[in-house]
Amino acid sequence: MRFFRVVLAIAAVSGLASGPWALDAAAASNPPLHWQDVSLIFAGSAASLPLILGLQASLGNDKAVRVGWHFFLLGAVNFFATGISTAGVALASAAISPHSLLFLAMGSGLLVGVAGSRVLFASKFAKA
Repeated sequence: MRFFRVVLAIAAVSGLASGPWALDAAAASNPPLHWQDVSLIFAGSAASLPLILGLQASLGNDKAVRVGWHFFLLGAVNFFATGISTAGVALASAAISPHSLLFLAMGSGLLVGVAGSRVLFASKFAKA
């Protein structure tokens, strides 16, 4: 378990470091993002993980549920850290716009999905 915590820390630090470049990539989105898109991205990210893991659970693939949950946790931490960094860069330049919150919406939505999946599929983790 200690190894996974180190990997989680690496995911967070790499997300924080990639903020300025991620902000440029989000700004180049075509078509440009609007404010209502940010809430849709959050909701889609939050709903996607329980759907994906729910399909695996319905197939009885307990190992895929556990491995998938850990994989998505790493991604969620990375996206959330990237989102904090991009929002900080945007705030520092006084140019907050929808694309500056893209990664924060994805990361926080995925974290909600990760937490919800852990609750929904608690029995799959108890067998581990």
